[in-house]
Amino acid sequence: MNHETIFRKFDVMDIPKGSIVLLCGVQNCGKSTWSKKHFKEECIINTDDVFYSILEKYSPAEKTFEEIEMLTSLEIKRLIDESKTKNEYTVVDAVPTEYEERISWIEDFCTEFKNVILIAFKSNILEVLSNPRKPASHLDKKWSITFPPQDYIVMMNHALLQEIKSDIIGIGATGTYILTTENKNSIKCEIN
Repeated sequence: MNHETIFRKFDVMDIPKGSIVLLCGVQNCGKSTWSKKHFKEECIINTDDVFYSILEKYSPAEKTFEEIEMLTSLEIKRLIDESKTKNEYTVVDAVPTEYEERISWIEDFCTEFKNVILIAFKSNILEVLSNPRKPASHLDKKWSITFPPQDYIVMMNHALLQEIKSDIIGIGATGTYILTTENKNSIKCEIN
């Protein structure tokens, strides 16, 4: 499999029809906002929305958190399979930032796609930390979910940048685009 990481400057992302597009970046770096601007809504699978819809259906007395995560994975897989049959591409917002989990995730969910395009958000950490976090919902309280502390977000952002530099972020993908804080608002996507 030929893999290409796009480090050079670019104005347009070429997304082949039939691709699965994976968005990867730390919490609060703008993945969802960016994807809504560039892709059709019906082609986007938001993993947070899937997770919270599963949480809504159960209580901690009915399911363990591990069971919720398993149900979430199954539902994401189902949505990816469904999207593949009716859309010209599928966008997943977002894949895990942890390397081992991300690779496993790509292997489990993306093997049937001809093209796996990974878009990594190389963010200025000060921008990430200054953005307002997603407001806590009743489900966070019900399930005792807390947002990651800032030092964890800083650490994950640093790890992601190291993986970008060493060109291992795209293992399992046919191509990786690196979006920086400076260029993410000027890039166009073209589905070919």
